[in-house]
Amino acid sequence: MKYIYTVLLCLFLAVTNIQADNLTQPFSLVPCPVSLVPGTGNFHFSAKTSFAVENEGQAEQVRQFTELLTRAGGFTPRIKVDSRKGDVCLVTDATLKSEAYKLEITIKKITIRASDLQGFYYALQSIRQLLPSAIESEQVTENVDWTVPALTITDQPRFGYRGLLVDVARFFSPKENLLRIIDCMAMLKLNKLHLHLVDDNGWRIEIKKYPLLTEIGSCRVDRPGKTFPERRNPRQGEPTVEKVKVYNEIAWKDQRFCFENRTLESIARDMERWYNVKIVFEDPVLQQLQFSGSLSRYGEIETLLHFFEESADITFEIDHHTITVKRK
Repeated sequence: MKYIYTVLLCLFLAVTNIQADNLTQPFSLVPCPVSLVPGTGNFHFSAKTSFAVENEGQAEQVRQFTELLTRAGGFTPRIKVDSRKGDVCLVTDATLKSEAYKLEITIKKITIRASDLQGFYYALQSIRQLLPSAIESEQVTENVDWTVPALTITDQPRFGYRGLLVDVARFFSPKENLLRIIDCMAMLKLNKLHLHLVDDNGWRIEIKKYPLLTEIGSCRVDRPGKTFPERRNPRQGEPTVEKVKVYNEIAWKDQRFCFENRTLESIARDMERWYNVKIVFEDPVLQQLQFSGSLSRYGEIETLLHFFEESADITFEIDHHTITVKRK
């Protein structure tokens, strides 16, 4: 029994050492490829470098890559479509799995083999990581040797779902930041973005049928001295950090809807937004009736309608989501 345990322990240590060697490779690649065999020398990118691709789909993948060289290096390699002769050649290999690729770099040539566009894209991202860090610069960088080391990489994903969660509901992020995050995800070969758009802390997706979700629910409430759990979604009219909105001369005091000498038509437009209804007038003259009062914004719509019926010679006919204003 001790012999068996000893053998198992030796096997475990052997596997561990193999994995450790792979993780401590001399090249900075994330994630670590399945296999990496170093070569001798470097391949140099320049304005004379040409990419040979088989079709327009591969050409688009290469264009995205060469944009990095254009921006940071100040030169743009050529792309030859439907060609097999070039310094960097993309070759379809149906024997490889989806997203897998084989990358061979010598001092004179780079050959990329994959079975689909995802594989070609991830191979180009590996080249991107092997280039000097200045490749990520937003402006032309002088005195940089745009080379990658000679090597052979065989790689395929260990997991089909490789995701990143971005919680913009709780922590708002500008569009430009999100686009940069997506670009970095792709460089690191992540293929699923979980964009958390909605939570009680913030509503980030516009639904035109329910405009108050973003008009109110998207803003952070400024309540000094309150802990995070106490800073719930803002109430209508409550000042927010971003801005204070004023709708049609509405004044909010102590969570109440206060209005003075406002026409029924302007009040109806607000009610349509709040309660997701359509209000029509049987007689256009009724639109110009003026009202003053103070009502709770959070009551049932019937409470508001009853107030107006008591204040003027009008009545309301409710049919599903349509309310018709009529004379009594």
